[in-house]
Amino acid sequence: MLKDAGLILMVLAGVGLGFSGSCRLTQRLEALNMCMQMAVYLKGEIRYGRLSLKEAFADGANKLSGEYRGFFLAVSRELAQNTEKTFAQIFAECGEQYLGRLELTREEQEEFLILGSRLGYLDVEMQCRQLELYESNLIQHIQEVRAQIPAKKKVYQSLGLLGGLLAAVLVW
Repeated sequence: MLKDAGLILMVLAGVGLGFSGSCRLTQRLEALNMCMQMAVYLKGEIRYGRLSLKEAFADGANKLSGEYRGFFLAVSRELAQNTEKTFAQIFAECGEQYLGRLELTREEQEEFLILGSRLGYLDVEMQCRQLELYESNLIQHIQEVRAQIPAKKKVYQSLGLLGGLLAAVLVW
């Protein structure tokens, strides 16, 4: 009886791991979409509001929630307080602190940090162009992820189930 319960728990653990992997794919897509929203908000505040980066981040924070809001507020706060660090350093530090836990690939994180290094010293038009370039790269990533999600979710879920069954058979 106890052995049977253990075997069932092993299979359920494998299934849980498979579903956890598939949920991470969904979270990655959501994180990419939020990065797109952040870029759109920043571009709008800079281009149409004619705001400085400090003000653009402060105003953009009102439209976001969670760690994204915290990131925008932290960047705005650091820009207001700190004159020693460059914008790229502030952007990178706040990005790692608030957005480091997101389910983004290393490449996607690096592209985000590169955006910060290109925003701080340019005029309004060049900043908007950099944001548009980042948006176009994000669109490609989002399309790739959307195309891969159904197949990868099935693979994760199937491997989780099969792994749990294999572990149960080996123990049995």
